[in-house]
Amino acid sequence: MMDAPVGDEQRSEDPTVNRLCEIAADLMGKEAAIFLPSGTMCNEISLLVHCRPGDEIITDCTAHIFNMEGGGPAALSGTSICAP
Repeated sequence: MMDAPVGDEQRSEDPTVNRLCEIAADLMGKEAAIFLPSGTMCNEISLLVHCRPGDEIITDCTAHIFNMEGGGPAALSGTSICAP
């Protein structure tokens, strides 16, 4: 690891992250992919893309976003999570 080529992934300077994104894009048949380092970050971005402030997200009571992400959805996207 000490000799691995690394760089700033936000500036597309990390060859490992760049290759990972290329592979993901190819697998999904997309032009490009983006690296997100956590599932929580993925969930929060998806809420920002798909919801508007005041929307309610209905999930199963076992869903990670319901049980583990606390006030993130409310604070970041203005949404609320419920599990009927």
